[in-house]
Amino acid sequence: MESPEYITEENQYNFIIWCNQSLPQKTPLHTSINIDKFNMLLQINMEEWIFKNNVSWEFAYGNIIDTLKAQQEIENSMNEETKKKEEREKEEREKPSDKIKRRELFAKKAEERQINTKKFKR
Repeated sequence: MESPEYITEENQYNFIIWCNQSLPQKTPLHTSINIDKFNMLLQINMEEWIFKNNVSWEFAYGNIIDTLKAQQEIENSMNEETKKKEEREKEEREKPSDKIKRRELFAKKAEERQINTKKFKR
């Protein structure tokens, strides 16, 4: 389907169909685009684009794709940070099985408690 110049009230549904047909197919190199999120962003922005009456189909489509990719990158970075934090917490919770390491850990924690209690007394 050929894309008209601008999004209007008359062609908004054709635009939605065109966008969904233009979505890239899921390949190993490309991350899949969540169609529900894609359509939700289309609906959210549709009224504004119609009101402006100077937004081309290609611009609106590219805008939605870029927004979804930016959200995915943010989500991925947050997931990585969460995983790193969980790994650190897990390492802190695990007790070493070696007696020497356990003694070192116990001494370290005792020192931290002493430092903390001195801070609060002042």
